[in-house]
Amino acid sequence: MYLAVNPATNRIYVCNSISNSVSVIDGSSNTVVATVPLSASPDGIDVNPTTNMIYVALFLTGEVVVIDGSSITIVTTIKGVDAFRVAVDAATNRIYGPQFLSTNVSVNDGASNTIIASIPVGKGSAGAATDSAANLIYVTNNTSGTISVIDGSTNTVTNTFTPAILDPGRDCARHDIQPPLCDGWPEPSGLCRERIDGENGVHQGWQGALL
Repeated sequence: MYLAVNPATNRIYVCNSISNSVSVIDGSSNTVVATVPLSASPDGIDVNPTTNMIYVALFLTGEVVVIDGSSITIVTTIKGVDAFRVAVDAATNRIYGPQFLSTNVSVNDGASNTIIASIPVGKGSAGAATDSAANLIYVTNNTSGTISVIDGSTNTVTNTFTPAILDPGRDCARHDIQPPLCDGWPEPSGLCRERIDGENGVHQGWQGALL
């Protein structure tokens, strides 16, 4: 189950994978005020608080559904995006969909709801996050075990690095920055989460309360 919050309207959007729908929750009353039916199970969701548009990834059908937050209705569907997740940059009104099967990231224009670019990244691209201030997009490549950094102004990959915790080829017990044990937060596994410089992939330390 995935969700996204619009802080401007105080509404929460929740993906319902079993019922193939999105629930709309009013943050002031914590009640479901609407449900938007979908054609398939939703896999990821994000919101543009500036335009009040919600974007839902349907991996099975290769689509991104666009929901108008004001009318709570589907306004269009962007086809050809086999994405598990979507990430919105509110500053540029662009939506990024890492396509797991094609190893590309689709760049969708929020004004026209069309795909304007496709950026090659690593294998098994599954997650994405945006930095609106720097106009950078970060994509996790699960199969490659890497993170791609995309420049939003040029739609090109400027860096690809391998964090220690994502590297499938390294023996953690022999690594010089082996994850220390923590009290279970933020990782229930008991390992602290690594903090990495997004520009160059340099290890910066660990997040969590060490034991």
